[in-house]
Amino acid sequence: MQLYCYLILLFYLVMPSACTNHPKDYTTALASCKPLHFGVINGKPDIQLPNTDCIIGASLPKFGGIAVDGNVIDENYFKGKVTVLNFWFVGCQGCEKEMPGLNQVVEKYKSSHVNFLAIGRNNAQEIRDFLMQRSFNFTQLPNGTPIVDNVFKLKWGYPFTIVADQHQKIIFTSLGMTDQKMHDELEPAIDKALKG
Repeated sequence: MQLYCYLILLFYLVMPSACTNHPKDYTTALASCKPLHFGVINGKPDIQLPNTDCIIGASLPKFGGIAVDGNVIDENYFKGKVTVLNFWFVGCQGCEKEMPGLNQVVEKYKSSHVNFLAIGRNNAQEIRDFLMQRSFNFTQLPNGTPIVDNVFKLKWGYPFTIVADQHQKIIFTSLGMTDQKMHDELEPAIDKALKG
């Protein structure tokens, strides 16, 4: 009977901490990322695709900077808002291909509490020049190489998109998207995050 009482006490002490919804650390989550392997040649995988699911549930790492439009990107920018991050660079064909669809998503959620932030590897002038030729309606954070390499440690390639909820918890990731995937997966992730 005494053992039974101790087990019940232990259950009530452990369960509240086990059931909390605290996001895991981004660096810890990133360390758990393993590539997906398809096919074998001479006993070795011949195709490795990145698995981005490992960072889902992690907290968005802290970073900041000055956007091309002069807005300050800091912790206040993210506070209480859903954030869609897109990693890209000028000359990335896959990045350019998904921009019209991403612009439609921005239009759909323009009156919602959603940040759309693109982290570009190019400098501000290169991004401005690009935007004179093509429309990409995200807030543009230039000179993103240190953020990409040192903060996010991006190893999946481009374009790469992350959605974080109002608590800066990553809830969706995608390496490149078709318009259909944006409709079927990205928009529902944003909707879910907005419902809190």
